[in-house]
Amino acid sequence: MPSRRSLISSVPYLLSTTITSLSSESSTEEDSLAIRLWNDCRLESLYALYSPFVVSLAAGNLDTETYAQYIFQDIAYGKTAVTVSEKAENDTDDPDAKAIFAMFKEGDQSGVESSQAWLDEHRPDADSDYVVNDATKYYQQFLIDTVNGIVEGHDEQFTGPIVSVFTLAAMIPCWKLYFFIGKQVVASIGDYYKNPYRDWIDGNSDDSLGEEIKTIESVLNKLAASLGLTSEQLDIVEEVYRKGMKCEIQFFHAQPFFQQTSVPVIGQLSKTGERLLILSNYDGTANVVDSSAVLADLAVSSKAEMKAKWSHLFAQYKEEYEQEVDLISNSVKTEFSYDAVVQALEPFSGIEVELTDVNVHANQLGFEGSVTTGEIIGKVVSPQDKVDTFDEILKTTNGDNDTKTLAVYVGESVEDLLCLLKANIGIVIGSSSSLKRVATQLGVTFKPLFAASIDKQVDNIGSWTGLTGTLYTVSSWSEINTFVLGWQKKL
Repeated sequence: MPSRRSLISSVPYLLSTTITSLSSESSTEEDSLAIRLWNDCRLESLYALYSPFVVSLAAGNLDTETYAQYIFQDIAYGKTAVTVSEKAENDTDDPDAKAIFAMFKEGDQSGVESSQAWLDEHRPDADSDYVVNDATKYYQQFLIDTVNGIVEGHDEQFTGPIVSVFTLAAMIPCWKLYFFIGKQVVASIGDYYKNPYRDWIDGNSDDSLGEEIKTIESVLNKLAASLGLTSEQLDIVEEVYRKGMKCEIQFFHAQPFFQQTSVPVIGQLSKTGERLLILSNYDGTANVVDSSAVLADLAVSSKAEMKAKWSHLFAQYKEEYEQEVDLISNSVKTEFSYDAVVQALEPFSGIEVELTDVNVHANQLGFEGSVTTGEIIGKVVSPQDKVDTFDEILKTTNGDNDTKTLAVYVGESVEDLLCLLKANIGIVIGSSSSLKRVATQLGVTFKPLFAASIDKQVDNIGSWTGLTGTLYTVSSWSEINTFVLGWQKKL
């Protein structure tokens, strides 16, 4: 089965003997053009990672018909890439860029041949049964336009060395994305020897591919620097790179599916008739860092004693909070039991400011005119407060009918723990050390959400259930968005 590594390493001599003047530093600088371009698109790469294609492939149960059609589309893409690389090689005078484009050309040609051999063996009637889909056609036209100096949204047809920069920017996202996916899959599933798509996984996760990509990125950095591109021109390079990334993401999502998949979550609800309920940290929004100190600073008053009072209250709250965290963390580790977690978290209910009796489902700040007094108005503070509100919302959502609700709760703190455990899918965002210390001591386990999505696919979907003692970790809201809603954008 073809992989990006099999394509790129088919002509290693081009990289090892031709490109000798580039230092390793140029490929690893955090502020280099290539690194900035990737970082700007990193969140978008999650849409490919959480695609039904990748998750099913990682689980080892991707339908072979889907894979065959993917190979057919990849052959069509590869043929265009060969033509584009050949033109780019002929058009550039830069020896390093010429070597990269020659490597692309030879590698893609080798990939087309190996893919065609696989297709001839497994789907000999593919040419008559399949057609090139719109996503592939769009991708092909994008590459053709780029190598000819045509960039969407710009009337000018570009010429000269800058076209080589654009062409590299258009083609690098494919290699970078495949390597990113390969590494994430290996980290999530471990031993993949028995996976029928192990060659794909192995080829796209090999460290040699990563090193070769660094060399390619070095050429992009060097070529762009030598031209002294203006900020406006660099913006166009970013536009091209981002479009290349979106083309690749759309390529994954355009493949036909003949099976149930664990992602996106919303896609399964239409089949089960369930409702989707997403709840997040009732005292505001789920943040990557604790907002308590920020909240304390919001109490702005002309009176020094008010500020001093706030400082005292916050210090007292923080001290008592940390004492309770330490008390649980230093206790004997137990097996998971929801009732035991409820009991263990009871002391946190006493660590709160005086509240007014207002019927809300979130906390608000009190104001005098346009200035906040620092008073917290609301009743959702403790872990028990939150889970009681969670139950109330869930009951209201379900109503009197038999409709089931899939509840997703996103939280970040100890106060969220009961809701996280009770939800069908409890997602921890950020890296709250207090939450993880307390939860781990109470028998709760944590698993990356991507790995959990693969596990669910291995289990032939199944239902997401709460009270299992397992919570799922993410690094950003973008990851939650693609897990729940999937790829919604159109090219």
